[in-house]
Amino acid sequence: MYKALFFDLDGTLLDTLTDIRRAINEALAECGFKISYSKQECHALIGNGADYLVHKALGEFDTPENYEKLKKAYMPYMPNTKTIIRSLLMACQPSFSS
Repeated sequence: MYKALFFDLDGTLLDTLTDIRRAINEALAECGFKISYSKQECHALIGNGADYLVHKALGEFDTPENYEKLKKAYMPYMPNTKTIIRSLLMACQPSFSS
């Protein structure tokens, strides 16, 4: 009998690309960068965690100072995605019981 079941929800079962794109674009604007990513462009930035995303989003402007500034601006936007995932899990919880 199985005691646990794990899902990779973020980007696998849930399309979080829209939220990630919004978060990185808002963080870039907040930091004064004139960079904005389309959904298709943003797709190429994701899949290896926030550090990778921030470095790739900065492109030619990727310096240690800019990385720290953008990462600090980006991270507060991400709890929204985690909240969505948590809410969906709570809604599905009765389905997992029995």
